[in-house]
Amino acid sequence: MFIHVYPFIHPADPYTQRFMAAFAASKQHPSDQHKIRQWCYETFGGAGYRLDTDEIRWHDSIHFGEIEFSREEDLSLFLLKWGGN
Repeated sequence: MFIHVYPFIHPADPYTQRFMAAFAASKQHPSDQHKIRQWCYETFGGAGYRLDTDEIRWHDSIHFGEIEFSREEDLSLFLLKWGGN
């Protein structure tokens, strides 16, 4: 799977750099999207704001072909798992 990666600044938090992994969701079978989502939940925990870490570690937009990461090491782990397929 080809994954385009780019850093960006979120308007709600202009002092923190985030990382976006984008891929062609239209070319993904729904079962593949489910596998990616399941792996992300198992690896990174729940999507969105987390009280235990006081951060948004990752944002689930897999159905649109995007995943937003707040940690660069999480992006690297995602790329190692899914970038070679």
